[in-house]
Amino acid sequence: MLSPEDERRLDAWVRDTADLLQAGLSPREVLLTAVYAVAQGAAPPFGPHGGPLPVLASLRTVLDLEPLAAQALTDQPWLLALQVAAAAQRCLHSPEYAPYRMPDLGGLRETTPERTAGALRRAFLRRQPLLAERYFLGLAGQPELAAGELARAGLRAYPGDEQKLIAAVECLDAVELLPDANRATLMRPVVRANAFPPYSPLPEHEIARVERLASPLAGRSSAELNLGGVRRLRDELREAHGHALPDILAETLRSGVALPTALDAMMAAACHRFLAVEAPGPAALRCMTGLSALRIAAERYLHPDEQAAALLQWTLGPETRGAWADPAEPWIPSGEWAPGPQVETDLGAMLAAGDGEAAAELILIYGEEGADPSPVLRALVSAVAQHPGQDLEALQHAGAMIREFQRGTEDWRWVCLAAAARSAAESSGTDSPAPSHLLTIEASQAVRKKD
Repeated sequence: MLSPEDERRLDAWVRDTADLLQAGLSPREVLLTAVYAVAQGAAPPFGPHGGPLPVLASLRTVLDLEPLAAQALTDQPWLLALQVAAAAQRCLHSPEYAPYRMPDLGGLRETTPERTAGALRRAFLRRQPLLAERYFLGLAGQPELAAGELARAGLRAYPGDEQKLIAAVECLDAVELLPDANRATLMRPVVRANAFPPYSPLPEHEIARVERLASPLAGRSSAELNLGGVRRLRDELREAHGHALPDILAETLRSGVALPTALDAMMAAACHRFLAVEAPGPAALRCMTGLSALRIAAERYLHPDEQAAALLQWTLGPETRGAWADPAEPWIPSGEWAPGPQVETDLGAMLAAGDGEAAAELILIYGEEGADPSPVLRALVSAVAQHPGQDLEALQHAGAMIREFQRGTEDWRWVCLAAAARSAAESSGTDSPAPSHLLTIEASQAVRKKD
């Protein structure tokens, strides 16, 4: 929590920076300056939610959503960057994480890159943050090896700290767009965070259970399910109790179903549950965002023999268990809403009013018609730009769901946008407590509209 004086300073900073952006200051410059400042100035260890990691993880999301933001926010295309920069300022002024200065470190290398990667893995396993940072720096010339070990560390941490995996995956993506000199600055706090012990470690018997289920799956050939098969698996997963998820998924993979297909069904089930449960809570939100990160980690950084175990381990995390804690009947739209000619305007009004159910229904009906998704995407980006969530969770979730939608080819992908709409509506609604810097941005917009 910030002191009242720091809150006033933050509000003044937001107003001044908004004026500079409106006058032509580069949004990317503001965003990168804020992210680098958090990377260098936030003291470890980091909490499981909030703090520096969501700020670092949001960099790639904002960069990915820039084209949509330019279309949706014609008066303030810089708003997403300002929101993340404001969250960075809040973190830097928090007594929990400041003052701190990132120490200068040199990289450590063993006799070969492979041995250095092995030393990095041992540093993660032994919870040695300083050694992990130095061996990671030592692999600067072998980014694939370094990325693989960091992704594995994030997956091991995920059942207790989903933000570590999300930050690892998002930042590994983001560094590809940054100058070489700045890549280590962004990655070091993520490496450091993944080397600290998890806040909610898995019991040993749960780890042993996953290992038993995953061991027969390594190296199996796999095939795609047809659309009907994906739907049946989705329904089985949606209706299951959380403790049964590892067994269902292990049996599915054992039968020869491809891992991407199982992930598709799992994502669709998570989205349907999010829509069906009356009050899903933040665990369901983080569950979907984490599952999207797991997909990227598995596809890009893991050996095929490791992928099944990663998916089964994901089912044991508290976020997944929390999302599957309550029974969920199939979500049936009420039939009260139908898309009109002004879909973007209608959806924006629903999101601003906090009516997530109506917004989700409108999106699903709109998707059934095979219509252009651009109006829906613009409305979602506009909503989360104005209300990204207190810890940027709505922004991260929307970015992940838009990514899932854009990679999907079947009709289930529209449910990802419906889930993003419910999340954005709950963040935008009048019952959602907005941090003071968000209220300042709203007030600034209102003044400009009057002018």
